[in-house]
Order: sequence, then C-alpha cells, then structure tokens
Amino acid sequence: MLWAPDWKIADTWSYAMSVTVPWLSMDVEADITSSSFPGFPNVRRSDKERGWGDIVAMPLMLSLRKQFVPRLPVNMTNKDRG
Repeated sequence: MLWAPDWKIADTWSYAMSVTVPWLSMDVEADITSSSFPGFPNVRRSDKERGWGDIVAMPLMLSLRKQFVPRLPVNMTNKDRG
C-alpha cells in the first residue's frame, strides 16, 4: 500500500510512505537418490508452506521531481537532403 500526499518540499521534492504485507506460498518437491549406498531405495519428499512474510514499513520516501529530456544531436546538412 502506497500513500503519496500532495506535500511538496522545496518545490522539487515529493513525499510518500508505504507498507508491504506479503503472503507467501511455496510448494517443494525433491527426489533423493544415494550413489554412496547402492540398492538404497530412492525417496521422494514434498512439502507446502503458506503464511505471512515480513511486514516492511517505509515511513519516509523522498523523490526528486526533475524532468529529464534527452537531447540527441542531429547532423543534417543540405547535401543529405538529396
């Protein structure tokens, strides 16, 4: 969740704050084989995990509001116009 109020700081900076609450879901499967013990049966394991992750709060986010306009040089002469 992001909240960016219309507060201006020194006319070029913007302020925002955010909170992230992730929900995690993980399914894991593995086939286990042993080359050290011939004849040992292969084993298959699986597991699932679900739950909330770490909550991240960012109470201070500043961004500089400057307009960036790239300028590309154009070398056009009369001889190029055919």
